Amino acid sequence: MVLGMVEEAGFNPKIADKVILAESGWNLKARGDKNKSLGLWQIHQPAHPIGEVCAFDPICSTEYAIKLLNSNRSWNHWTAYRILYLD
Repeated sequence: MVLGMVEEAGFNPKIADKVILAESGWNLKARGDKNKSLGLWQIHQPAHPIGEVCAFDPICSTEYAIKLLNSNRSWNHWTAYRILYLD
């Protein structure tokens, strides 16, 4: 479902899979950065205050991730991407 949404939006689902795996290990309830980054996509709440309900929901958080991707056509919002692909 999540990867299909990403692909339907025009982004590479293989990259999405790697980013999600590195960010959260595909754990819907993942918390990182001292509880500031939440969910599959580890959306950083201080910068993107979508709330816990959306962050922990795979559809809502993926819709938000796609919105971020569409904002500049870049995966650079995610540290995991920068580590995996730019280092």
